Amino acid sequence: MKTVLIFQGGGPLGAFGCGAWQALAPWLAAEGHPVVALGGTSIGAFNAALIRPHLGAPDGGAGELARVWRDRIAVPSLPFLGMPWGTSPWASELRSWNGLLTGMFAGNGLYTPNLPGWSPWGLLHRTQAPLFDRARMWRLMTEELPPYRSQSPRDALLFAASADVADGTLVLHDSDAAEVGPVQVGASSAMPVLFDPVPIDGRLQWDGELVRASPLEPVLRKVRDSGRAGRDEPLLLVTVEQMPQPAARLPRSGPELAYRALNLTQIGKLAAGASRGLHCLRVARPALPSDGVSGLFDHSNERIDDLIALGAEAARAAVAGGQAARPAATEVA
Repeated sequence: MKTVLIFQGGGPLGAFGCGAWQALAPWLAAEGHPVVALGGTSIGAFNAALIRPHLGAPDGGAGELARVWRDRIAVPSLPFLGMPWGTSPWASELRSWNGLLTGMFAGNGLYTPNLPGWSPWGLLHRTQAPLFDRARMWRLMTEELPPYRSQSPRDALLFAASADVADGTLVLHDSDAAEVGPVQVGASSAMPVLFDPVPIDGRLQWDGELVRASPLEPVLRKVRDSGRAGRDEPLLLVTVEQMPQPAARLPRSGPELAYRALNLTQIGKLAAGASRGLHCLRVARPALPSDGVSGLFDHSNERIDDLIALGAEAARAAVAGGQAARPAATEVA
């Protein structure tokens, strides 16, 4: 079955998507399910753009994706609050806080603090003075994500979703219409206040997860309209969903409250409606007690490794559950 692969956003939670692809890539190859379209929003678009040049490799790019996450994004966690020892709940909590503070005050492979943005002047000029500098991410994308333009329906469609700052609509950048590369992926992951918006064609664009609109339906429509799949041809939709709806525990601190509020705006956006011949395989991340504190800042080596392992485990469980054999909904005319 021809396959459409979509990754959700979530900052360091993209490591879960990395792990999921380690299990999904060999399964799709063994089952004869070619990927005809892939993409996502925010860090999900980043993952898809990293995979796309290596789709034809024996591992489908899983090794390259893991290399980037482990060698170029993850960083050692600094002991801001002391050294955690053992595996007790207290030690786990301390690791999460150290990871959070490391991301905020020392940065990681994607961004570093933008000190002028932390000043009163920055508060009044937030668009020009975001809290973080993404120079590391721009360099990484320039080196690892070659701009891509699909030449025919035989080429996989790559897409990245962003949000138009002025009118609040979802903008779908797709490789049939124009090149998709660092600029488009940078726009898709430009979380306001944290990062500066990205201008594309004279329009400022932000992280695509900020709007409730989902890229799912327009992408499926493009796949069929482009001839990559016929109107009634079966399609396998694989979604990697990193934002769970239930929380593992109630938020208590400020970072936990902010993370949970952002989390609630993103859940359920990749749920498929009724569509003829559409089969779904959902790889969903379970909620973890560390979610609220680690949130979007903890890119520590330990957390990235844990999320990669969790993603691979969740993907294997989804495949074993045989979800791909079932239609997403009753077929309608």
